[in-house]
Amino acid sequence: MAGVPKFSKQMIPAIINLARRGNTYTEIAELMGICDRTFYNWLNNYFDEESLHALKNANKDPIANAEEALYKRAVGYSAVETKTHMTKSGTIKTRNVVKHYPPSELALKYFLGNKNPEKWKEKREVTIDDPNANEVKYFKFSLAESPDELDARGGEEPDSDDGK
Repeated sequence: MAGVPKFSKQMIPAIINLARRGNTYTEIAELMGICDRTFYNWLNNYFDEESLHALKNANKDPIANAEEALYKRAVGYSAVETKTHMTKSGTIKTRNVVKHYPPSELALKYFLGNKNPEKWKEKREVTIDDPNANEVKYFKFSLAESPDELDARGGEEPDSDDGK
């Protein structure tokens, strides 16, 4: 009779990958050949905080993950990273450092433009439906254009940026 598999650190990425594929903890335990209780013991005894966080968030909606990452990049964040180096004597040392990622203007512009386009989209489109006209008129403009520039081109498409 085969016994309960022994836990090894190499199992952590496999367990997280199973969770990313949508498996519940019970299903993961079954796939690993262990009972739920043993699986929870593994989580409590062998998973560090970072691995537990990765497992907890593994089965989140990928769109939600991308939105969260874009938001973090837009406003800036700090993260703990482990640095590893070898000393002159040949021993390997590790240390945790806090690395700060500053806000990104591009990510912020993209985030706001998609989350609240009425207020933050750079180019807007306005439709004027005149019942007396034979056609519907569309105006495209950039927020960078002044009202005089808009009047001067009369709602035509803006000049191309290629210099022609």
